[in-house]
Amino acid sequence: MPAAGYLSRCLFCEGGFCGAGSTCLLHRIQVWGLPLKTEHDFIETLFGVSLKTLEDIDAFAKAVEAGNYTVWDTLDDDVVQRVQDAIDGLWKALKVSPSGRLVDEAASFKAKYDADKATAASAVTLAFNAGDVKLRASLTDATVVNGPSLNGLAIAVDKPGAFSVDYNVPKKDFRFTFMNTIKISDKPLNLLYSHSTGDQRTMLDGTLVIDSANKVSANHVLGSGNCKLKYTYVHGGLTTFEPSYDLAKDAWDFAVTRKVYADHVLRAAYQTSNQNLSVDWSTKSKLIGTYKVSALFNLEDGLKVPRVTAESMWDFEM
Repeated sequence: MPAAGYLSRCLFCEGGFCGAGSTCLLHRIQVWGLPLKTEHDFIETLFGVSLKTLEDIDAFAKAVEAGNYTVWDTLDDDVVQRVQDAIDGLWKALKVSPSGRLVDEAASFKAKYDADKATAASAVTLAFNAGDVKLRASLTDATVVNGPSLNGLAIAVDKPGAFSVDYNVPKKDFRFTFMNTIKISDKPLNLLYSHSTGDQRTMLDGTLVIDSANKVSANHVLGSGNCKLKYTYVHGGLTTFEPSYDLAKDAWDFAVTRKVYADHVLRAAYQTSNQNLSVDWSTKSKLIGTYKVSALFNLEDGLKVPRVTAESMWDFEM
């Protein structure tokens, strides 16, 4: 028998035991629960899988349900809870990530250009990681044209999956956003509360995740009497269907997203209330960054030249 206080039972070490000074990372997770650098590292160490996108999480969930990870059945209840909490934290972070993926870089640069002749404009966003929070600053061409000014300047601080505070400098308008998740019949309900001080607008948003392929959401602006409902269905992990209904307008909207190859995504969305059709193409690469091109068609008076916008984002180390 191992000496009391020195050897601890470990599911992952050779012989089933390791010492109090053991460097076994899996043992530290199971027995002492020492903090790891990120939820991503925790999952990768335990299961050998890297979860850096929402698609990665969906695939992992399906693999666990199929019994592909035999280590799952050997985990203690507290470790299982830590796994669930870690995945929930990753899901929240990816949900609000501009690139839709986790990055190890310390900063990111995002640029946007609107080619519409009537409203030609460009915008730039800089984001920096500062521990658990991210600092963002964005500006438009109005900030630098005709000399530096505060026009178009906005700054923000956010903690993915928890909160964000945005400040529009010229309008002196704060927007506070808070996020949380609760369980309803063992199903995660993701809640979001947002309030703007400028127009005193408060928005509530909730998404119930039924499973990896189905979820329903509702959005309501307090005092507006309006509510938007949306159902999301992911087919085969590649195609996403999103019908939604606007109660105030008594109108339906439809969107379809298709993942093409590994890094390309096509999306089309149609709003029946104003007959707007938007088509987006996006791609992401470690070498060339993330790019997105959008075209907006108004079909009310027939097919015309669309309004085109382009966005690009690069991640880099400081």
